[in-house]
Amino acid sequence: MSGAWRIGDGERNDGLPMPVAPGERQTVKDEDAKIIIEAGLLPRFRQGASDSGLKAAVDSLVREVSAMVTQEAA
Repeated sequence: MSGAWRIGDGERNDGLPMPVAPGERQTVKDEDAKIIIEAGLLPRFRQGASDSGLKAAVDSLVREVSAMVTQEAA
């Protein structure tokens, strides 16, 4: 699916599709996504701990989205 949607780098087959609610206008910025991937996901994947890498990435995404929702509500 990621390849068909041209998400991430086609040669590395990386990319994470993230469905959002219809009408949503904000997304996680590329630079924030890069930090999440490079600081939380990749180091753990390289150590063979993909489960904790995914958890770290999801936790970071939840923090980012929560911050956006809080800013939007203010």
